[in-house]
Amino acid sequence: MRRVENRPDLVGDGWDAEPLMTARHVARALGISPKRVYELQIPCVRVFNRTLRYRPADVRAFIDRRTEAA
Repeated sequence: MRRVENRPDLVGDGWDAEPLMTARHVARALGISPKRVYELQIPCVRVFNRTLRYRPADVRAFIDRRTEAA
């Protein structure tokens, strides 16, 4: 059985509660094309050489930064 490292710095912040999102998931949430997601400069995790994933919290922060009063 693989031992899980205890990370007290991450406890309680929900880091493992939400799975990483693909560009397609982000695009669906924002109502844009997946190709456009790569142009938005949302912080991402490079899983492999050509595989990127997005943290839901980073996507929410991007939306919050872009929110304006009407």
